[in-house]
Amino acid sequence: MRPRWLLEMEGPREPIEPRAAQLLGVLATAVSDRLLSAVTRPTGLSPAALAALLWIGRCPGIRASALTKGLNTTAPAVTQLLARLESQKLILRERDRSDARAERLRLSELGARKALMATRARAHAMRQLVEELPLALRPRLIRIAELVVQAITAREETAFHACRFCDMNLCQSDATLPCPVALATASRHSSSRWIDPDLPPIHSDRTVIQGADPPFELWLEPGAIAFRLDSKRRLEVVCRSPVRGRMEFERLPEGHITLFAWDHATFTVLEHGQEIFIQESHLSLSMAEGDTLRKRVELLFGDFEQRRAMQPNRWL
Repeated sequence: MRPRWLLEMEGPREPIEPRAAQLLGVLATAVSDRLLSAVTRPTGLSPAALAALLWIGRCPGIRASALTKGLNTTAPAVTQLLARLESQKLILRERDRSDARAERLRLSELGARKALMATRARAHAMRQLVEELPLALRPRLIRIAELVVQAITAREETAFHACRFCDMNLCQSDATLPCPVALATASRHSSSRWIDPDLPPIHSDRTVIQGADPPFELWLEPGAIAFRLDSKRRLEVVCRSPVRGRMEFERLPEGHITLFAWDHATFTVLEHGQEIFIQESHLSLSMAEGDTLRKRVELLFGDFEQRRAMQPNRWL
């Protein structure tokens, strides 16, 4: 028999759940109202327009088709929304270098300012709410919010839509505090190790590689994409994935460099601000638990000199 004091602490089970559901509904409505008011008032844009701007700002060069899931809407609705944003000079369209029929989207200077304005307004409004709580309760709020967010975003159609107003630089700033949406996404696909390539990635790592004389080689793995860099070339390499990770850096003989992606990640390379290489989808490698992608590449294809010999004169 359970002690009386424990039963009194737990209380009756049934009456608690309806009250919790009621309070959660009120909380969701009140917080949503405050958030939407905070981001739309200073920018003069609708919530859908701002969400589109923020996604395009996070993923420069994103295709319109990828926005349908990020905005949780239809392709015709996205087309109309992008037309309005373009007429307001908030976005720019560019032809896809790998597919002449497709377009990629970027923010204009005005669009970038509007997106930044909305992000700051959201952060200020939400910080004001958190500061109403005693310091001792704030860690509990974090834990409860993480659990609720992870439960909601376990459904694929709600995952990235929930992030539409997020400051993702904050989400990625501390590797010890994983994003609950990313955790839900990774868990949902953990059995198949597959993630929808059209979903906008939410984790990124980037580095800048300056060329030298004599020239050296920059290799991106997996995929054996190679660049020859002399002193006049300077490349920015961006690696993006729906799951958290970091590029692995290896300096090779004669100054050559290899950058290894991480699980489900793709590379984009920019020169003078222009994309010169875009990896459309990640290259899947069967990985044992505890493997790094570098370890797997070397196991399958050999060390750098062996891989280099397999791909002669493949330069970008």
